[in-house]
Amino acid sequence: MTDSYDYVIAGAGLAGRSLAYFLSLDERTCRRRILLIQSPDAYPHRTFSYWTDGEPPLGLSSGAAYRRLRISTGSTEETYELRQYAVRMTSSREVFAAMDQQLHGNGSLVIITGRVASTRGGHRSGKITLEDGRRFSADYIFDSTFPPDGLRPKLMMHGEGWHITTPSPSFDVDTATLFDFRTSTEDAVRFFYVLPRSASEALVEVTHLSPRAAPAGMDYAKELTDYLKQVWHLDDFRVAATEGGTIPLALRPPRSARRVIPIGTRSGIVKATTGFGFTRILDQSRQISESLAAGQAPTYARSAWRFRAYDKPVIGMWRHRPSKAAGFMGSTFAANDADTVLRFLSEQTTLAEERAIAGTMPVRELLDPAIWR
Repeated sequence: MTDSYDYVIAGAGLAGRSLAYFLSLDERTCRRRILLIQSPDAYPHRTFSYWTDGEPPLGLSSGAAYRRLRISTGSTEETYELRQYAVRMTSSREVFAAMDQQLHGNGSLVIITGRVASTRGGHRSGKITLEDGRRFSADYIFDSTFPPDGLRPKLMMHGEGWHITTPSPSFDVDTATLFDFRTSTEDAVRFFYVLPRSASEALVEVTHLSPRAAPAGMDYAKELTDYLKQVWHLDDFRVAATEGGTIPLALRPPRSARRVIPIGTRSGIVKATTGFGFTRILDQSRQISESLAAGQAPTYARSAWRFRAYDKPVIGMWRHRPSKAAGFMGSTFAANDADTVLRFLSEQTTLAEERAIAGTMPVRELLDPAIWR
């Protein structure tokens, strides 16, 4: 027997949950029959970092708001003031809590637990089958399950973060270290970032970019310990919690299978050159909800072709010339206003601003045939 819904959302992580949230929030769609399928596996809660020129989304508490960025290349270290943006930090737990009250108050929303076995798109409806044999059909199926088959990522971003405390003040609460390439390697892109919660608390994370997920034997704990000791001169700290994960970085989104629509990471919405996806996923979910509320097919704004064109050689550099990563990132921030760089990474710049940024980049290195492979 097949149960029918207006919309089935496979996956109750950030993408699936936020789509259910925006559909439940709009009076035009809140009475549609919606099925949200959550995985039986425990959700790997983690920190979301992002920047915004306004208030935090979803009514989140403002939390940490950094107005200075530190970029360290190994040979140089610079701190940049932000006037338009603030870099912020939140957690998936806080985000889910902000959404769940609305979800639980929607009597048309059904939440079940199960593992997806297959999806199939047709001309008028989509069908989904769970491993236990349950089957459902819907006008549209939105798939955010992991791993994202068909995405074909150029790189994988992977790493581990530690929430640490120190017995004495160690951090500047107004400064986010977004890219620290000190102690980096020559054969792969690796950087650290540090987001303080207070003068004696911070999230410290090591991030790798590689063609595949973390190879066997990867020792994140040693990398983080060495970094804290060598760079921050911290011998006495306590690890209160750990988090980690893998994000596929793709330049080209996969095709939708008629009535089966990939969303979230599975759709390639994560910015390929930074791995930032939190606000991009929220925007995607809101736009899909608005299009459905207007009686249209589900749509959302994809990256303009020129931004995909900008990303391609940078991804190629990360893959084939990793030793150039630190200098490239450092020179981009050093030669441009930091707010403009963040606006560029948010794909909100004008052509004139993009030409100015391009004029400060190492053109010879970007024209290296190796990075276009």
